[in-house]
Amino acid sequence: MSVTDDDPLGLLLPRLKMEAWYGQLSYRLSDVTDSDMIHRLEPVIRYGEFDISGHPVLAEENAQNRLNIGLNYWLAPTIVTKAGLEWRDYKVPGVPSETRVQFQLGYGF
Repeated sequence: MSVTDDDPLGLLLPRLKMEAWYGQLSYRLSDVTDSDMIHRLEPVIRYGEFDISGHPVLAEENAQNRLNIGLNYWLAPTIVTKAGLEWRDYKVPGVPSETRVQFQLGYGF
């Protein structure tokens, strides 16, 4: 790829193609018991894949599979706290896998 009059930034900004998808299962435990605390819990499991093409270094560093397990706690109908573990398995040999602990607070309106 080189710089031309038609594409002056061709060398600096290669055309990248990104593909990602995920599938998620969750179930709010509102019908399990009479406990108000249990009603607010929602176990979650999610799996996804991420790929980049168009630049060999970026493709190698970012091709990965992700598995998340977590637990959401609904403080109100529009406010949720989330805690979970994420495992990232890189598809390129020699790139070590990662395990992450994640916390999040979400608010919708």
